Amino acid sequence: MSETVRRARARTREWLRTNPLGGGLGRRLMVLFLAFSLVCMLWHAAVDLQQSWIWYASGIVLGMAILLLFALFGWWQPVPAVLWHVGPPWSAAIAARASVWPRS
Repeated sequence: MSETVRRARARTREWLRTNPLGGGLGRRLMVLFLAFSLVCMLWHAAVDLQQSWIWYASGIVLGMAILLLFALFGWWQPVPAVLWHVGPPWSAAIAARASVWPRS
């Protein structure tokens, strides 16, 4: 790795550490605020405007989003070594590091 890349990565790490919105807490607070604002908008539409169907529609959409996330995380699992009949010479090393597969 070149010295320029090393310095750029160090600057990026320092910026993420010192920037209040760049670190983990800032991102969590932003996601929390986004979720709170969405719930407030749903509450206004469902309770104040007396549109109860919005609760059902948002629950269905949320359930589908959760199922989609579970499907994507399940799909991105490492490939088992038994499925690699023919591969490059480094495939055995990659398969040896894939310790989470197969899942039971």
